[in-house]
Amino acid sequence: MLTEAERSESIKLLMDLVSIPSKSGSEQRISEFIFNWMKSKGFHHLKKDSVGNIYGDTSRSSAPQLLYCGHMDTVPGEVRVRLENDRLYGRGSSDAKGSLAAMLFSAYLTMLKRGDDVAVLAVTGEESGSSGIKHALKNGVLQKYAVFGEPSGSNKIVIGYRGRLEAKVEFRSPSFHASKPWVGRSALQCAVDFAKRVETLWGNPIDKEKFNVVSATVTEFRSGVAPNVSPPRAKVTVDVRIPPDRRLDKIISELESIVMQSAAGAQSKMKLVEASDGVLIDASTPIVKAMRRAIYQATGSPGVCVRKTGSGDMNHAVMHNIQCITYGPGSTSDEHSESESIEVNDYLRSIEVLKILPAELYRMIA
Repeated sequence: MLTEAERSESIKLLMDLVSIPSKSGSEQRISEFIFNWMKSKGFHHLKKDSVGNIYGDTSRSSAPQLLYCGHMDTVPGEVRVRLENDRLYGRGSSDAKGSLAAMLFSAYLTMLKRGDDVAVLAVTGEESGSSGIKHALKNGVLQKYAVFGEPSGSNKIVIGYRGRLEAKVEFRSPSFHASKPWVGRSALQCAVDFAKRVETLWGNPIDKEKFNVVSATVTEFRSGVAPNVSPPRAKVTVDVRIPPDRRLDKIISELESIVMQSAAGAQSKMKLVEASDGVLIDASTPIVKAMRRAIYQATGSPGVCVRKTGSGDMNHAVMHNIQCITYGPGSTSDEHSESESIEVNDYLRSIEVLKILPAELYRMIA
């Protein structure tokens, strides 16, 4: 169990991280804080790469086989940082600075108590196309096993994610005076048609097993030049989530077809910003079994494997033959919300779990 001093220090680390604004693209300040914190705690092989990722490990020699990877960026928006009734409020508290803080602090305790070694990678850009993990993977992640930090709850293990497409669609058509709608079809009308079509293209997932269906949500819509002019341009961003058993190229092709149908003679183009396959991890793999044992030892309850309808950095790591799971304190219901928060006790339990995991994994694969 954590001592009172360790509890206090770990909560301070979490509050410090949450108190530093770090929306995607603006992670420099928090990146520097994490680097300096890890340096002060004696992490080895400490480095910062060209995109702001921070790496350090607890080994004096070779790189450990186990990696803890958490993202330091958040979605935009402010949530006043405060501790109320054993909950810490603030943007990023749940998604996913709680996970990152738990990884950092558990690794520090492991090193302090001369336990089995673990590496920690704090990445940028997870909320904007996973640019940080893509850069890290391209430049060589040496670990065979990895835990990615996202809110799951301290007794749950995420073994499944849907894939993700982020597409930016633009329509163009000649403008005309708003008093003459019979002249033609505006770019805005094309965009509205596209938004209606794409959100119902793959059916209604409300009454179905949501992990196993394709769903689409329009997230950005921009158009208009003046109140009395038909818009000559319209831009739409759509977020599509895809289960592991569906082919990415087929979904892209269906999306392109909807763009062409909605344009109906107007000019159109589609740009893919993000494209990742869905993943489903075998629950019998060593990393899953070791995490279930760690959860049981730390909490007295068996670890539960779950699947999430979102996507994460784990999607990309699996493509590099890294055996992965996702784990972290917090609830998915708090992600990106106006009252984002994390239960302090859930955070502390996750530190205990992550402190135990390296020994369990290495014992299993020895």
